[in-house]
Amino acid sequence: FRVWFNFTVQNVTSDQRVIFNVVNFSKTKSLYRDGMSPLVKSTSRPNWQRIPPKNVFYYKCPDHQKNYVLSFAFAFDREDDVYQFAYCYPYTYTRLQLYLEEVEKLKLEYCRRELLCHSVQQKRLDLLTITSPENLQPGRPCKMVFVTARV
Repeated sequence: FRVWFNFTVQNVTSDQRVIFNVVNFSKTKSLYRDGMSPLVKSTSRPNWQRIPPKNVFYYKCPDHQKNYVLSFAFAFDREDDVYQFAYCYPYTYTRLQLYLEEVEKLKLEYCRRELLCHSVQQKRLDLLTITSPENLQPGRPCKMVFVTARV
């Protein structure tokens, strides 16, 4: 299993303390064991902040088929805030598309953006080629490295 999370919590009580348990991690080694911690932001504090590592625990759990669990403690401080928690800094699809549009406007001779296909939700899925300008000539065979990311 690979785990990633990004969720919101609202309708809380001021000074309410909770422990979140994210289950089914499969990795023995995790950056959470070396001080990494989840992120939190809220409507009154819009910048992402790390939860203090002393409030984060990563452990093997016999109740979950011996998979690992990430537990973290948090105290809500404002009743009317909406809190957002994330595995790491979120990078939105919209932000990516804006960045790729800016790169495309630069008309760099070593970079080409092409529409690969559309997703089920009709969103652009791009192929970005970065190479020597002579390798961008149509029909020219060349060796390549294909890098992809999880969606």
